Amino acid sequence: MRKSVCRGLLALVVCIAVTSSTLLFADEWGDAKKAYQNGQNDQALRLVLVKLRKNNSHQDAIALFKTVLKLVIDHHEAAAQQDEAAGNYEAAIGEYQFLQQVATDISSVTPIEEVKIDGKKVKQPLEMPKIDVREQLQKANNAGTEAHYQKGVSLASAPGGSAAAATEFYAALRMVPDYKDTRQLAAEAYYRDAVSLARTAGNSQKAAAAFDGAMGFVPNFKDSNQLAAECLYRDGVAANTAKDYKSAVGLFRRAASYVPGFKDAEALAEKAKVAATRRIAVMPFANLSGKQQFGEIGQVLTDQIISGAMEGNPEFMEFVTRDYVQEILQEQSLSHSGAINESSAAKIGKLAGINSFIFGKVLSITVSYPPELAENGTNTATACTAVMLFGICPQGSAVLIAANYTKHTLQGYVEISGSFQIIDVEKGTIVKSASITKRLEDHAQWVTYEGDQRAIPPSVMEGDTGQKALNPPEQLVQTAIQQIGKELAGNLVQYFR
Repeated sequence: MRKSVCRGLLALVVCIAVTSSTLLFADEWGDAKKAYQNGQNDQALRLVLVKLRKNNSHQDAIALFKTVLKLVIDHHEAAAQQDEAAGNYEAAIGEYQFLQQVATDISSVTPIEEVKIDGKKVKQPLEMPKIDVREQLQKANNAGTEAHYQKGVSLASAPGGSAAAATEFYAALRMVPDYKDTRQLAAEAYYRDAVSLARTAGNSQKAAAAFDGAMGFVPNFKDSNQLAAECLYRDGVAANTAKDYKSAVGLFRRAASYVPGFKDAEALAEKAKVAATRRIAVMPFANLSGKQQFGEIGQVLTDQIISGAMEGNPEFMEFVTRDYVQEILQEQSLSHSGAINESSAAKIGKLAGINSFIFGKVLSITVSYPPELAENGTNTATACTAVMLFGICPQGSAVLIAANYTKHTLQGYVEISGSFQIIDVEKGTIVKSASITKRLEDHAQWVTYEGDQRAIPPSVMEGDTGQKALNPPEQLVQTAIQQIGKELAGNLVQYFR
């Protein structure tokens, strides 16, 4: 890619002229000749065809066209034959398809060649060679299809070989759709391996995948749906017994997906989901920062955590509020005096049916909005009063310019630090804790001056935002709280996943 910088009216005209001439005199013929000299015959043919489409009587281009066309045909025919001999039929097919494209490309030009007939120069259309490789292409395609088929048959006979066999069978079907009994053999191989896997407890997911493979070749192959549902259901029951409820939900649901209404899979999935769901109470974060002017940031942070966690629609998380906890305790005539805290959480959680409590603290809120910083400066520079030629100021046209300037800077930030902990009600212990700090900044920078603006150094103008007021600290605090809430929500979803 050519890069240039044109300044001034005259320089712009010169630039346009140079660019235009580059486009007007671009010579595919010259590039084609270079490609031919470098042994890049395919590229040379492409370029010379472009030239002949523009000028079909360019005799040098016609001569080169005749030379490289033969070289290209001979090379790709020989390569295709070598690939076939080596059993690399896909590569051979690619060579023949390339030659078919060459036939299409050369049909788009009609070179007019000058020849001597009876001592006189006569112009006549160039006789084009016929390129017809349809028969060779079909032969290579058939041979390749049979080779993949036979390899698939060989692999399919080995236990556990269904996936490898399927790769070969798929390749055969891409070449010739519904070739012989390819689909049936592939389905049989997958089915055999699936049945073998299904016999062993804990292998239902792998077995189901193999049954899927069978039905991918032959829809509803034999009793694949029934067998897949049975082994998934069996493993679902085992997971349920082991209290691995989340796995049980997935296994029961998948069983029902193969055979709708299969046994009581759907009902068991719902029961397992209830058992797997963790009921979580996020308590208002205690504001220990000593800064009360920012409102109920503890409750705001709690709301942000809950809403952020629910955005991802987590299936096995259910949030309850502090009010709900108090309501349950009052209904049971077990209302406690004072606030729910880390010490009482385990006991109250068991009474209220809560699995985990989230407690947190806003430890500090730092606000810094220093006064405006003003940096004064003076600078001189040279300017040109005439049109610059190729970026050079004509002699006698340079003048000295100057400016007095002030660079104004406003900066402010808020930084919030906090911590949280997850208390597992059943264990009665803290199972996770972490600290988090969020800092948000705002700034404004602008320049005022007297004199010629062109004299101000570029480094002074960098980062110019224009004169503006900074966002108030209250806004930055609220934004920081929102970001902390989303980050903590992500932590919770990850933990309870």
